[in-house]
Amino acid sequence: MEEVIGKGAEDGGNLSPFTKLIRLELNGLPQLKNVYRNPLHFLYLHRIEVVGCPKLKKLPLNSNSANQGRVVMVGKQEWWNELEWEDEATLTTFLPSFNAI
Repeated sequence: MEEVIGKGAEDGGNLSPFTKLIRLELNGLPQLKNVYRNPLHFLYLHRIEVVGCPKLKKLPLNSNSANQGRVVMVGKQEWWNELEWEDEATLTTFLPSFNAI
């Protein structure tokens, strides 16, 4: 799998499939490159765990997308260091919530 939500899933820009998601775990997906290309709104998200997804370089987040930044993020330090962020505000929002494994 290279992408969780493909380009064909767009609905005029109003895509919000994970608004009630509480936990996002992506484990052992070595070909995964993308969850979704734009930031998504996660109202209830508490935890993101990414392990074994070395090609995943960007998460569908911005500084307003995930429970006001109160999300625990778990992954390997090397993966975290390679992440690409929407902007500096997004990095600042999620940096304190990262726990390396």
